[in-house]
Amino acid sequence: MIGLFEDELATARESAEVCGKKVGSQIIKARAQIGMGAVDRIEDAVNEGLEASDARFRSPNLFLGVARELDAHGHPDLALELAERGVVNLREYMDSGEATEWGRIRYSQLLTMLGRFEEADQVLLALNDEIPHDEDILGWLGIVAAQRGDREAAERYAAMLRDVENPYLRGWFSFYRAAIAAHLGRSDEALSLLRGAFSRGLPWSVDLHSSLELKPLRGHPEFEAILHPEE
Repeated sequence: MIGLFEDELATARESAEVCGKKVGSQIIKARAQIGMGAVDRIEDAVNEGLEASDARFRSPNLFLGVARELDAHGHPDLALELAERGVVNLREYMDSGEATEWGRIRYSQLLTMLGRFEEADQVLLALNDEIPHDEDILGWLGIVAAQRGDREAAERYAAMLRDVENPYLRGWFSFYRAAIAAHLGRSDEALSLLRGAFSRGLPWSVDLHSSLELKPLRGHPEFEAILHPEE
């Protein structure tokens, strides 16, 4: 995000040398290649990620991480193609009973990228039955509701996040309230909640620029200032 893509690529290579072929290093590699404009080279990173030793459980991260990076860098068609490929690739894993909470959330996010809101909702509602009051699940239920135009449901999930705010979770409840507000078109409220999340300990991350949760804020001067605090 800050333009040090060659350094990121070197980090990915070093990680692969030390740790072996892992999904995480391939995501870093693809992210650097996309930032450098070499989108024609990311296919190798994705394929190597699918051959990684941890691909069985981390391939949802691979598809989502690379797809949202493509989207953030102005390649929406390629992002959707990869999201579709991810949904198809992950179907067996999702049906196997081995899918983790995070794997299922990542799968729902890929479905959301594709506009398949009802399917994403079904995945998230099943998770919510198993793990009630989870900030990631409630947050994404609210985001999906907002994207499909159900403002009442989105507001309900935002209120649930407000009511179960946990001071030991470093601002994640406020982060998701910000995300829901952003998807409802209330950017000022979203930015206020996001700043509140940081004040509660939410860590700044390079992934913020490609966050699907905060996508509606891209290009907003105050959000860009958060992404580039050094400027």
